[in-house]
Amino acid sequence: AGEQVLLGPLLVRHCTEVWDVLVKDDKTTTTKTESRRDVLVQVPAQLDVQGEARSQALQRGLFKVNTFGAQLTLNARWHSLAALQPRQLQKESRVRCGPAHAVVAVKDARGIRQVSVRINGEPAAVQGGTLNPAWGQGLHTVLADGVAASSEVPVRLVLQMELAGTQRLALVPAAEQTTFALQSDWPHPSFGGRFLPVSREVSAKGFAAKWAATAVSSTAPTDVRDGG
Repeated sequence: AGEQVLLGPLLVRHCTEVWDVLVKDDKTTTTKTESRRDVLVQVPAQLDVQGEARSQALQRGLFKVNTFGAQLTLNARWHSLAALQPRQLQKESRVRCGPAHAVVAVKDARGIRQVSVRINGEPAAVQGGTLNPAWGQGLHTVLADGVAASSEVPVRLVLQMELAGTQRLALVPAAEQTTFALQSDWPHPSFGGRFLPVSREVSAKGFAAKWAATAVSSTAPTDVRDGG
């Protein structure tokens, strides 16, 4: 697998609004049906990511390639699912919505070795794909009907993943509050991206670093909700 960038978990729901329009000409009046697709996206109120990465140098011909295997735990919380409730923008329209999904995007899905998801303490089946071409590769799981129907009930999702990659591991801070703590045995880290760690320790045995971001300091939550 190549470089890895994580986005999510996000809660997503696809809806369609249908309404009738009267079309009049000089002699007749007909009814035409129009529709609008709506993709509802809700970012977590809090996203806490804990990770440990082990480095391994591999040879590709004459060249050395630095790879990693990371054990990651993503803990996401939503206060409610209010943002996933159908929106009726046209008068006397009909709105139909599919099930709500939890989605995690990764830059290179070949690196996903193992993954498990629990929603409100219950295990959930994991399927491939993000259901959105803009997010690329990844995985998703369907929220149980009882969870998706309870708009005022808090939701907690815990995802554990073993992820392999090459050279770079990054996280998109798509939550109202995001923390990311990572430990590794790699002694020569290069901290890039838009946010430097709020704390770091680097030694000959490796490094430990922690990042923090909020919706005030990052446009990521708004960009994701707006389809970016």
